[in-house]
Amino acid sequence: MRKCTYFYATPADFHALMELVEADETFVYLVHPDIRSPEVRVYEHARDIPDVLRIFPGHFVHDLFLVPPGTQVRAAAHEHVTGTRYALRPRELSSAVVLQLWGEHPDGALLRSRFYLHGTAPAARRLEATLFRHMRRTFRNMSGPKVGVEAFEQLIEGRRLTFDVNAPAEADLRVG
Repeated sequence: MRKCTYFYATPADFHALMELVEADETFVYLVHPDIRSPEVRVYEHARDIPDVLRIFPGHFVHDLFLVPPGTQVRAAAHEHVTGTRYALRPRELSSAVVLQLWGEHPDGALLRSRFYLHGTAPAARRLEATLFRHMRRTFRNMSGPKVGVEAFEQLIEGRRLTFDVNAPAEADLRVG
């Protein structure tokens, strides 16, 4: 079983990949957009999710949870010095495919994202396998991380693909 799969994708790469997965599997996306609210939003298609793979000030990582339709979940409350905050974490779900998306940084770099399976439910395992299969077929394997078609073109043109904006340039993904 894979621990996690790292990848670089632009929003266009991600949407194209998820359309393939959506055609093969039945699932919904759970998104918790606001730490000050317990509201969890449910989306049927990746294209409906706002700002996917775009980083903006105060935004660190965009977690998406792929689960069977009808899954009930609540964001967990925790106390913070600024008041009650809410979070949707894998432990709030019995089983899901978790996508942690970083994406396009305002400084121009494309940051590495990842996905992994949480739990052992057969539906989640099948969904993770389908996602991996389509990624393997449509993304390039660059000695570990997978790179989407548009992201690879941007890498060739000189865009920085890195795991951290503050990492030295020597740590960036390179061609060849």
